[in-house]
Parts: sequence; structure tokens; C-alpha cells
Amino acid sequence: MVSQRVQDYAYKRSLHTAQPSCWALSQFTFLFTKIFRQNNSIFVRSSNEISFFKNMDEQVGEQQITLEQKLANIAKNIRTSSPTPNSRGKVDDLESRNFTLQEEVKDLRIQLGGKQNDINKIQELLNKRTAELEKTKNEFDEKMKKMRGIFNGANKSLMELRQTVASKDTEIEELKATVESMKEKYEESKNIVDENKRSTEKLTTEMHSQSATYNAQIEQLESKLRQSNQQIVQIKEEFQQYKTRAHALLEQKNSRGENDTEILELVAAKKKLESELTFKSSELKYSQDKLKIAERDLKRAYEINTQLESEFEKAQRAAKENSDTVKSIQKQLDNLTEDNDHLKAALKETEARYLANVEDFEERLADAIEAKEKNLKQKQEENEALQKISEQLSEELSQVRLELSQRNEQIEELKKQVSGKTQMTSISAVKNVIKNENSRSSSPSSLTSRNSGNYNTLSDLLADMEERTSNISDKDKDNSFKLQHMAEMLNESEAQVQKLLEQEKILKEEIRKLDRLEKRQNLSVEYLKNVVLKFFETDPSGREPLVPVISTILQLSPEETKSLKENAIDATNSNQVVIGFGVL
Repeated sequence: MVSQRVQDYAYKRSLHTAQPSCWALSQFTFLFTKIFRQNNSIFVRSSNEISFFKNMDEQVGEQQITLEQKLANIAKNIRTSSPTPNSRGKVDDLESRNFTLQEEVKDLRIQLGGKQNDINKIQELLNKRTAELEKTKNEFDEKMKKMRGIFNGANKSLMELRQTVASKDTEIEELKATVESMKEKYEESKNIVDENKRSTEKLTTEMHSQSATYNAQIEQLESKLRQSNQQIVQIKEEFQQYKTRAHALLEQKNSRGENDTEILELVAAKKKLESELTFKSSELKYSQDKLKIAERDLKRAYEINTQLESEFEKAQRAAKENSDTVKSIQKQLDNLTEDNDHLKAALKETEARYLANVEDFEERLADAIEAKEKNLKQKQEENEALQKISEQLSEELSQVRLELSQRNEQIEELKKQVSGKTQMTSISAVKNVIKNENSRSSSPSSLTSRNSGNYNTLSDLLADMEERTSNISDKDKDNSFKLQHMAEMLNESEAQVQKLLEQEKILKEEIRKLDRLEKRQNLSVEYLKNVVLKFFETDPSGREPLVPVISTILQLSPEETKSLKENAIDATNSNQVVIGFGVL
């Protein structure tokens, strides 16, 4: 049981060291999300710029439509006005120029319609790609949420494992304290046993000395008792002899009347013998009492000796039990030390493999981050180029708007010229228009020519308008080229997003492998042995229900589980034997 606790503790320690792996994965996820958002922001900027170009083209188209309407109004005014004979040639010239301008405007409208169709197609493609990218982004966000949930669950599991490790540490400390207390109790019991042993030996020595003393006293008393008995017997014999002699003497006295002196002597001797007999009897009684007391003391000493021997046996049994307990604890401690050494070696090996995996993962992560940084730098450069193009287009748009405003002013002046009543007023208006045109668009050389009195004609003005129209067409082509370039960039961004999704899939698979590897480290070998034996001992037709159990224990992937299940089914089918018309 203690060995199992130590194994659990070592495994929790190995899981505790796995925290840097989760930290590295979270850091990589953060960087991956940051790069994806930056790419997404670049795509959004590109979409905004495309929308800006589309709005710019729409404004140009609207301004061209406004220009057409104004030209139509001018033509209408020219037709409805009552020209003078002197100004009819000029009006015809203006009508021909107006017709030419209308044809050019029609061509521009056709070109603009084609460009608008191209823009609509590109916009549809862009909307489609945007929807796909938005869908991919949502899927990626969902996957990121799932990954965050997995990481949160892993962090929660790590916290629980840390708490379990702390509890295991507490249990180990308690076991160590128990071992120390048992050692102290063993030492105390050993000291008590030694003290009891010394006391028992001392008491035994004293009992033996007292027993020898009592035995000597008993022998002395017994010898005195024998002597007293012999003396009593001798005195009794002498007394009987005395009685016999006294009786004989009394008979002789009575018969012969002899001397009283001998009688007195005999009486005195009798009294003396009686007193000696009394003294010997009292001395015998005293010896008997003393013998009884000695026997009682000897019996008490034997009882005390028996009690001490029983206590000594109990102390020996307790000492033996304590010795067995200490030996068992020492054996468990040796086993724990040996298991701890094995676990340390396994932990070092696991840490080495883990550090190698972490270094490999960090290298791949650094390569991926470097590639993403290069890609991001390239995207930033492309974004800066697009911003420059946007600024150039904005400047060109402002120039086009300025030119359109100038054309509107020219048309207003032409309208005033056509609606004038006199030819001189018309000619002066035309000259004013030419002067205004020369003042707006002429170079320093044109200023010199203006000062010299040479003015541009209306045909030069219309030629300049044709040149401006061709410039607008060139700008449309340039815009179309830029839109095509942006579409290519969009395709590259989608390819990059696809690569990122593939890398995300690979990373998820690596995370699952690491998770399965960590779960396998907590595998109970005994339980696995029982399940595998059950799997092989079971009839092939009954092995299929054990496949999910083995898959759960070994943390198999779905492909490995499917392969194991198919092999179990194939083994079942191959073990079927055809007998007669049936299958056995």
C-alpha cells in the first residue's frame, strides 16, 4: 500500500513537471491567433481598398454621366437657339465637336460598363472569398474555443493533480512520522525490557540468596527440631524411668519406710525435668512457629518469583512483537527506498524524453513563428505597397475630379457662348474660355505664348479632352490590373490560411498524442495484465466488447481502435469452422 502511494506520488510529480508543455502550447496558440488576426486585418484592409476603388469608379461613372447630360443640354440649346447667319458655321463646328464628344463618351461608357462588369465579377468573387474566409474564421474561432476548453480542462486537471500530490506528500510525511514514533516506541520498549530484565535478574539473585538463607535456616530449625525431639524423647524416657523409679521408691517406702531425703531429691529432679520439658516444649513451639513463618515467606517468595517470571515472559513477548514490527517497518522502508530509486530513475528518463520532446516542439514552434513573421513582414510590405497605390489612386481621383470640374466650367462657358445673342459676344466668350483653359493647364512656355497673344483654339481644347479621356481609360486599365493583383493576393492569403489550418490540425494531433502519452503513464500494469489475459482467454466471438475497454486503458486513437476492432472481428470470422451445412 505504501509502495502504491509512493508510485502515485512519483507519477503526480512527473505530471507536475508537464506544466511547461501546456504553457508552450498556450503561447503558441496565442501567437498563432495573433498571426491569423493580423492576416485577417490585412485582408480587411484589402477589401476596404477594393471597395474604395469601386466607389471611385462609380463616382467617375456618375461624373461621366453628368458630363453626358450637360453635353446633351448643350446640344439641345444649340439646336433650339436661333443662330445668326454669321455664327452658323461656328455652331456647325460645335455640333460636330459635340457629336465627336458624344461618340467618345459612348465608347467610354462601353469601356466603363466592361470595367464595371469586371469589377462586379471581382466583387462577387471577393464576396464569395470573404464569406468563405469568414466561415473559415468562424470555424477557426470554434476550434480555438475548443482548444481553450481543452487547455482549461488540462489546467484544471493539473490543479487537481497538484492537490493530490500535496495530499500524497502529507501522507508520506505522516508515514515518516509514524515510522519515527514506532522507532521511538521500540527504543522505549527495548529500554523497558532491558530494565525489566535487569530487575528480574536482580530479583532472581535476591530470591536465590533468600531461598538459600531460608533453606539453611529451615535445615538448622529442622536439625534443632530433631535435637529437641530427641531431647524430648530422652526426657520422656528419663521421666518414665524417674516415674518408674519414683513409683518403685514409693512402693519401697511404703513397704520399707526408707529415707525422705531420696524422695525429696527425686521430687526436685522431677520438677527440674518438668521445667526442662516445659522449656523444651516452648522452644519446640517457637521453632515450629518460626518454621511456619519461614515456609510462608518461602511460599511468598515463590509466588513473587512466579509473578516476576510471568512479567518477564510478557516483556519478552512484547519485545519480540516490537522487534517484529520494527523489522516489518524497516523492510517496508527498504522497499519504499528501492521503489523510490526506481521511480527516480524512471522519472529522470521521463524527464529526459519530455525535455527532448519540448526542445523538438520549441524548435518547430520557433521555425513556425519565424515563417509566420516572414509572412507577416511580407504582408506588411504588400499592405504598404497597397497603401501607396491607394494614395496614388486618391491623388489621381482628385486630379480627375479637378479635370471634371474644369470640363463642367468649360461646358457652362460654351453654353453661355451658344446662348449669346451676338457673334462678338460669342467670340469674346470663346476667347475667355480659351484664356481660362490656358490659365489652368498651360506650362511656363504657354504663359509666354499667352503673353505674346497666341490663343488655343476650341479644337485644341477638345483634343486635350480626348487625351484626358484616354488617360482615364489607361487609369481604368491600371485599376483593373491592380484589382487582378489584389485578387491574386487574396488567393495567396487563402492558400496561407489553408496552410495554417493544416498546421492547426497537425498541432491538435500532437496535443492529443501528448495527452494520451500522459494518461498512459498513470496506467495500472496489474489491471492491464488482467484485461489482456481476459482478452486472449476469451473466445474470439466475445472479444469485441473488450475492445473499448482496452482502447480506454491504452488511450488508443480512433484509427488504432478501429484497427483493433477489425482485427478482433477478422479473428472471430477466421475461427469459425464449417461443419455440414452450419457454421460452428
